[in-house]
Amino acid sequence: MPENKFWSVNWYILFSSWNIHCPFGLFLNKKTAQLLLGTDLFWNIIRPKHGNLWLTLLKKTDFIGVRGDNSRTYLMKSGIAAQKIFIPPNVFDFRKYSPKQKTPEYDLITIGSLVADKRMDILLKSVATVKSKIPDIRLAIVGDGKLKDTLVSLADKLGITDNVCFLGTQSNVADYLCKAKIFMLTSRTEGLPMAMIEALSCGLPVIVSNVGDIATVAKNRVNAILVEQPSPDAFAGAIAGLLTDKGLYSQLAQNALKIRVDYKYEYSLNNLTGIWGEVLDKCY
Repeated sequence: MPENKFWSVNWYILFSSWNIHCPFGLFLNKKTAQLLLGTDLFWNIIRPKHGNLWLTLLKKTDFIGVRGDNSRTYLMKSGIAAQKIFIPPNVFDFRKYSPKQKTPEYDLITIGSLVADKRMDILLKSVATVKSKIPDIRLAIVGDGKLKDTLVSLADKLGITDNVCFLGTQSNVADYLCKAKIFMLTSRTEGLPMAMIEALSCGLPVIVSNVGDIATVAKNRVNAILVEQPSPDAFAGAIAGLLTDKGLYSQLAQNALKIRVDYKYEYSLNNLTGIWGEVLDKCY
């Protein structure tokens, strides 16, 4: 590979703002490697009325990076050639998220921005439902956002103020994960959330919406409970079931830790650079 490869090759790579740069790269007749980060597939293609336009543009790109198996399958079913699609992982240091023997302070924990897509309202309503069976249930919410006041008010209205801890943004996320039993994610859309990877790495079973590429890592009744139709009742049933079934909980917790071995190489810098190296070689 020549040193000046990046200057001599007729290619163009995008890391953000794909709806602007993708057509711009095509207009300049550059080879394009398009990354669909996080929820790009949902917001730009699946949901909007103009999704077919962007899908057409994607078909003209040379390479498309996605976060997991569901996105790849969706694009293939939409007519995009399999050889164009690749999955570049996030680099993740499992050493920073390791299990610690601590007496749990929380039954549930969630980590993320307090915004509409995360559907924290569903989580609060599910906790209110579970409270009728488990009166002292405790939920920790790590994160901040524009909906915080609204969610605090909702918790008060639901009568669960004493059951919910709004912890704000924290730098020592791993410490809080190790103080909890179950990781929760009630989002209506996701890519492949790293917060879930962090939780699994700490040995927490996860209860999550089956959206985006979550199912690439979270396997139902193996290391997770996947909720197909996100609703307060569906999540409440999953929470109560897992908290009261010690055998299932132990099984999921043990399997959660397997991510530390099974995905150690996949989430390494060596793997990421190897994947990108193959893509760039094809651009040369």
